[in-house]
Amino acid sequence: MDNPTPVPPNMWSSLPEPLLLEIFKNLSSDQMANVCLVCRQWSRIGCDDLLWKHLLYKRFDGIDPSIDRPIGSLGYRHECKRLIYHTPK
Repeated sequence: MDNPTPVPPNMWSSLPEPLLLEIFKNLSSDQMANVCLVCRQWSRIGCDDLLWKHLLYKRFDGIDPSIDRPIGSLGYRHECKRLIYHTPK
């Protein structure tokens, strides 16, 4: 009990945020919603508006990327959820 074994740092928490963003861009919007539940850091990164813009255009490939989100919208994450849950399939 003299010296406790040092706990190695979590590999995922040591990754730079830009790298995590690039990894998150490859996930689906459903997977991304789950990623936001992992920890505070991932939740903060997972709320990035540009990330959700990318996910929105990836999921709904017919949307013209040159068109901005509607005025008064709460962000691309909100728009993505709105389109997923409130549009006919």
